[in-house]
Amino acid sequence: MTARLLVKSREHRGYRSHLGERFGWAPTLGSGNRRVHFHCVSVGESLAAIPLIENLAQQSPQLAISVSVTTPTGRDRLQERLPNAIEIVWLPFDLPDAMARFLQRLQPELVVLIETELWPNLVHQCYQRQVPVVVVNARMSSRSARGYRRVARLAESMLAEVSLVMAQFPADASRFVDLGCPPSRVQVTGSLKFDSALSDEQRRKRDEVLNEWGLADRKVWIAASTHEGEEEALLQMHQQLLQQQPNACLILVPRHPHRCADIRQLVEQQQLTCQQRSQIDGPVSAQVILVDTIGELGWLYGLAQVAFVGGSLIPHGGHNPIEAALWQIPVLTGAHTHNFDEVTQQLAGAGALYQAEDPQALSGQLNQWLAQPDQAAQAASTALPVLQRNRGSLNRQLEAIGRLLGI
Repeated sequence: MTARLLVKSREHRGYRSHLGERFGWAPTLGSGNRRVHFHCVSVGESLAAIPLIENLAQQSPQLAISVSVTTPTGRDRLQERLPNAIEIVWLPFDLPDAMARFLQRLQPELVVLIETELWPNLVHQCYQRQVPVVVVNARMSSRSARGYRRVARLAESMLAEVSLVMAQFPADASRFVDLGCPPSRVQVTGSLKFDSALSDEQRRKRDEVLNEWGLADRKVWIAASTHEGEEEALLQMHQQLLQQQPNACLILVPRHPHRCADIRQLVEQQQLTCQQRSQIDGPVSAQVILVDTIGELGWLYGLAQVAFVGGSLIPHGGHNPIEAALWQIPVLTGAHTHNFDEVTQQLAGAGALYQAEDPQALSGQLNQWLAQPDQAAQAASTALPVLQRNRGSLNRQLEAIGRLLGI
């Protein structure tokens, strides 16, 4: 396991840090207060958890709060956003001794898992210590459910030891029950993402960069959270767009920035001009802006008139389109959105999102929206009712956590 971390550290040196924590040697956290421990895996779960953690800390300052992650990018986001008083640690390998040591050192009163982060030994060790485990913002795609069914006995015994599952949508709740979670411990509370709002800082940053990069008069679209196997098709879409809109600019944001060197080669093979985000200092004339930084997607969406959400042209399962919809721009996705089926269907049904398996069809819709801004604005505006009717999850999940803690 240590060897695997060292291999991964070639991508991000953070994998080498605090190796003892990977075996349960977490810091012995003090304060003497009742502790709530959250676990997120990476960036997506961390961003979803931050409003919940911040609000719990504000409402119940008597609580001690700690958070664990498994990736350095997730750790980076949390360290940037959360107060110093909230301790951030690595989650250990899911081994009995490591988890026992971890819980002994943290002494949590409640453990909160984000989305689908179910770790059998963590759950079982908590159960043995009579520490409630709650899954918030819980989602269970049909594909994930099939994976759990391959280890049905383990999944059922693990879910029997979970105190509460707060599912995003009814379909998620049904899958948790089908896998063995007692129905009385499953409730539908909605997705925390719907309670997201654009911050003043994001709007300020968008306005500043739009002027600094000279993009206000250009046709700009963004391809966000892209994965290997998608960029070539997206660059071909951009080539076709340039035939109609010669001043068009693509902001390409790979999910994993360490791939930027390989992606830049693809850009150059397409004979497109390219500038990397970290090297921009003034107006941009390049046809492609390649984002080699992390943590900026929230305001980068605001630079674009159309967004493509990645992980959907390949069988990855897609990423959440709500962040793009918040900026009131229409959204494109491929066919593989099983991680966010309900959100995708609601936005597509309203007309704010266009989904197609064929990049050529996506290219046609991209060209149409950029050529007809009024039509694009009308499509984007249909997202607002979807966002509004799904809000309220944050308060529902905070109330449930409060009941478990008796506060």
